Amino acid sequence: MPTLFAVPDPAERRLLATKPGLLGACLFALLYLKILISFSIQLGILGALNYALDFLMFPLLGLVFLLYHRRLSEASRLCVAGLLCFTVYLLIQGAFFGKPGATVIYYTRFVIPLLLYFALMLCSANHLSRTGRLTEDMMLMVFLLGLAGIFFMPANYNHELTKLPTYFSGLHKAAYIFSVALVVGTVCYSTQARGRRLLLGALMLFAVFMLLAGWSIRTPLILLAVYFGVLFMSRFGATGKTALYLLAPVAVIALALASTEFIDWNKISSGRLNMWGVKLQMLADADLLQFIFGRGFGSDYIVVDNWYGEKDSHNNYLQTITELGLVGLALLLGNIALLYRVQPNLQGRALVLGYAATGLFSNGIIYRLLPGYLVAVALAYIAFAARRHYSASLAAPSLTSHSLTAGRT
Repeated sequence: MPTLFAVPDPAERRLLATKPGLLGACLFALLYLKILISFSIQLGILGALNYALDFLMFPLLGLVFLLYHRRLSEASRLCVAGLLCFTVYLLIQGAFFGKPGATVIYYTRFVIPLLLYFALMLCSANHLSRTGRLTEDMMLMVFLLGLAGIFFMPANYNHELTKLPTYFSGLHKAAYIFSVALVVGTVCYSTQARGRRLLLGALMLFAVFMLLAGWSIRTPLILLAVYFGVLFMSRFGATGKTALYLLAPVAVIALALASTEFIDWNKISSGRLNMWGVKLQMLADADLLQFIFGRGFGSDYIVVDNWYGEKDSHNNYLQTITELGLVGLALLLGNIALLYRVQPNLQGRALVLGYAATGLFSNGIIYRLLPGYLVAVALAYIAFAARRHYSASLAAPSLTSHSLTAGRT
């Protein structure tokens, strides 16, 4: 099992029981406040507070890593180093194209949530129960705020269709937030008291309804499909899993090709296929330096026929290679691979795969700050749940040869 931490000495262990808990409480307080005021963006209020909370994350994360970076395992240190390398590249590449601020502010939406994940792991290592309850309460709050938003927020629109209101300043952001909360809900459901279990179950059904009908945003369903699909396929043996991994993509591609005569896939994709074709042609026409280092922030926004005005690729990986080049894409994929590698169990790895998959088909969670924060919280919760289960198994009485033979005559 991958390890996230090095073993602390006794003095450091005493320190970890105090100050990191305080820093963890500050991080959770910031996240709670960020969620609570997320309604304000679509109303055009509290803008300064929203930005202040985002910037406040930087010194908090910096303080955590400054004080406790030695507790990270080698694999986790490599992850943090990879994220910092990506940030340095953003500064250099952005400065070269005269847009360092815009480049760093936008693309660190990927970096900050992943740094938050490691910071939460450091701060909460000795406070597993408290951290678990804070996370569970946060997801309940997300569902309740989503329900409340239906009654007092303005209607939303997508592709000129009216959708139910959302508390979270946009249909796509709200749908991603709900999809991550559903993952946490399935992990913690069986551990809840009966009353909370009934409330959580009802709210999860409400969330599923909103994803499928109320908002009808499809990309977040990819996260859920990948997450639960990976868990389902894990039930098969190695041979069965290999066959499924190989046959499933082949079957999907074959079905898509066979149905092109009577199904307009470009229309079903809301014009994405046409946009992606144009972007791939842009890459083919790029010179060597543009291909390696990109065209700079904003170059992904173009006007394409059968699309909705000036838009980006609606594919985070095409967007990244267009604006940041092959180097930027390699750093992005490398950091996702490192994050996958340090996950302690299958659930964490499945969530990382779902998180990455959202960027293949639209503007996924990768460059969305608040949904990214919740992914960090969810990954930390899953890792802590694995640690609690492991600790409980160690504490449980073992079946020794004496116990097996006790009572025999």
